[in-house]
Amino acid sequence: MKRPPNTLKWLIISLVALDMVIVGTYFGVEKVKERLEATSFQSEVRDDVVRDAMPYIKDYFFIGSGAGTFYSTFIQYQSSTYTAFYDHAHNEYVQFTTEFGFAPSLLLFVMILYVISHCIRTLMNNKNQLNIGISIGVIMACIGMLMHCTVDFLLQDVAIVILFITIICIPFLTISFRKNDKRY
Repeated sequence: MKRPPNTLKWLIISLVALDMVIVGTYFGVEKVKERLEATSFQSEVRDDVVRDAMPYIKDYFFIGSGAGTFYSTFIQYQSSTYTAFYDHAHNEYVQFTTEFGFAPSLLLFVMILYVISHCIRTLMNNKNQLNIGISIGVIMACIGMLMHCTVDFLLQDVAIVILFITIICIPFLTISFRKNDKRY
């Protein structure tokens, strides 16, 4: 909308407030509050896993140790400050680099940057509202994935990978729609 009505702002605020009340009632705000209070950075060791994986990356820098070998190879590099068994690095960048090497990791990162740059060019040069909306959505998905990969192992789940590949392919499909349809 070019000029959204003033009531739209209040509608969105009321929906968020209502959602918080419903979710808070269903799940319990106190449980979330207790969990946040019980969480401490001193007991968190995922950052130690990333630190201990740095020699692992150096040893397998070019070719990696192989897909799915993090859990069996990381044991050699794990320090004695924590005793938990880590089958994933809880950082997709570290795990991907250790398993596949630097070149495939760089290629994956460049691919995501290319998709984002393509979407930015679409935002700047395209007047079609559908393409603009798709580009904004794809940029948000890429940024969200780039951020989430620093603290979790999302690319180990096949369903998430297929969904993400589908999302990053959509802007390139709109190019073929534009060429075949005279309205664009």
